[in-house]
Amino acid sequence: MNIKMISILKDKTFITLLLSIVLILCIGALRPEKQTKLYPKQYWVLKSQWTKCADMVFAGDSRVYAGISPEHINTTVANQRIFNFGYSANGYSKKYLAAIDNLIAPESISKTIVLGIAPHTLTEETLTVNGFTDHQYTSAYNIYMQTHWPRFMYFITPMSFKDIKHGLIPKSQEKQFTREYHANGWIASKLTPENTVYEKKYLKYFKENKVSDRIINNVIHQVKLWHSQGIKVYAFRPPASPNMIQIEDNNSQFNQDQFIVKLSNAGGIWLDLNTTQYHTFDASHLTKLEAIRFSQDIGNLISTINP
Repeated sequence: MNIKMISILKDKTFITLLLSIVLILCIGALRPEKQTKLYPKQYWVLKSQWTKCADMVFAGDSRVYAGISPEHINTTVANQRIFNFGYSANGYSKKYLAAIDNLIAPESISKTIVLGIAPHTLTEETLTVNGFTDHQYTSAYNIYMQTHWPRFMYFITPMSFKDIKHGLIPKSQEKQFTREYHANGWIASKLTPENTVYEKKYLKYFKENKVSDRIINNVIHQVKLWHSQGIKVYAFRPPASPNMIQIEDNNSQFNQDQFIVKLSNAGGIWLDLNTTQYHTFDASHLTKLEAIRFSQDIGNLISTINP
């Protein structure tokens, strides 16, 4: 070892840098949530860049992104480019409706839009507080890095001491929330142990937030426009626990029967499914296996209506 190399190794700055790199590598390896599909930020960046690529689009909130697997709908609705365009805490703002429209491929011969209608998606608060808006403002740098270097970006994402603890001692986690981020927009999810936490959250939410006639009218106007353009439009109530459905019906001021009439008059079709028959892990979102079952059921129903 020459004198220059020895001098470098004795340099405190170099040693600090070297130890920092080793520490970052060790901590990154402890990240408790391992990815088997896309990385989280990569998923949202790619999803928000979709344009004019779909024959069929499923839209809505997190109940849609957790509950609809395009791959399994394709087993019943063959040869379709199907995308799940659901976002967290989402609502049907005019910008979101326009984004849905922008996903449909102009050359498609089977243009179809399927709206997940949960009462929450029709409240005024979702116009300003929603996942769709959060993910629209992404820098060109972030888009490039998440597209070309997603693994590196995920690896250097800051971690809390709790994350490090869970990485070292997996059993220390009181609950484990795992997600698979699929390129078609589905997020297959699982929570252990399961709970009914969203029932209390939504009971509180609907005491202060009611379904908006203005938003319903915007949705119905857009459905009528799509229908006039030859786009098939379906709508459905995303699955939830029986108690959750009762909470929504009793507190949100959502009148499903009236909505179905307005939808039908605008040219849309309501998909009538018993959405309380599917198992949720938190009263609001389907488990992975139940999402697959529900996707196959809704695909079969669409195929029956539109063979």
